[in-house]
Amino acid sequence: WVRDLRAQEHIRSSVTAMVALAHGLGLEITAEGVETLEQAEYLVEQGCDVLQGYLFARPMPVGEFQAQLQEGTARRGV
Repeated sequence: WVRDLRAQEHIRSSVTAMVALAHGLGLEITAEGVETLEQAEYLVEQGCDVLQGYLFARPMPVGEFQAQLQEGTARRGV
């Protein structure tokens, strides 16, 4: 879904509804599959709490991720 956010109205409407429902239930929203800055900006505008995907990093072993965090080289947030 994230891939076609800007192009398809029904997807945008679904995202808006899901975010509103989850927040109404006191839940945090994590958007997965974020690959572009445009997608990230849209999802943040809609109220998503956490984003993950290739925009931030490719999948990696835990040890490599921990090393990046310790070195301060891991990308965090938009």
